[in-house]
Amino acid sequence: MNNPLNSSDHTGRVALVTGGTKGIGRHIAAAYAAAGASVVVCGRTPPDDSAGAGEDGPTFIACDVREPEQVDALVDAIVERFGRLDVAVN
Repeated sequence: MNNPLNSSDHTGRVALVTGGTKGIGRHIAAAYAAAGASVVVCGRTPPDDSAGAGEDGPTFIACDVREPEQVDALVDAIVERFGRLDVAVN
């Protein structure tokens, strides 16, 4: 499959991928990481495995995006840790 991020440089950017722990979201998160972004993924529960996690893998933050207070806390945590949020993929 052609990856539109292959030709993009996202170095220095911070990307949030909601539901990024499995399925299409996980692949989107991996594509942003491969393009140089710092990636945060969120979901209601942590991923089942640690594939992709670690120093260079995505940061997981638990969040139920149906709850506005949790979304506010998620964005606050991202900005506190990374200083910014550039991309949000829902």
